[in-house]
Amino acid sequence: MSVKMRQEIERKIVGAFVTAALAAGYRLAVSLERGYDVEDMLLDSTDHDKIMEEAFAGDECHIFVHPKDGPATVNGKVNSIGWVYAVFGNDGYDVISNNTTNLDDLGLLKEAEKISDQYAP
Repeated sequence: MSVKMRQEIERKIVGAFVTAALAAGYRLAVSLERGYDVEDMLLDSTDHDKIMEEAFAGDECHIFVHPKDGPATVNGKVNSIGWVYAVFGNDGYDVISNNTTNLDDLGLLKEAEKISDQYAP
């Protein structure tokens, strides 16, 4: 598979998750390679394009799902109900390499998993 194709698959999968979360009324935060450090993190966003831009600005990222109501941070730490961890540059279909299982229960990963399954060997 070409690099271009892998990157397109990664964008489809991450984009499907972001779209589902925003459509469900959640706000998102993106942290590049720093886990829960809120400094320099995109917080409290509903801007799909900005979230995608920030997520793909590095080799890996966490995308946190803020509660629908409540602050984006609590005591200097990101306030989230769950997260996905994306690692870029592998096989494409495996871009979401880890996540909290409650996001499955909320249906936020359903479309992303469908796309991933289309490309998985």
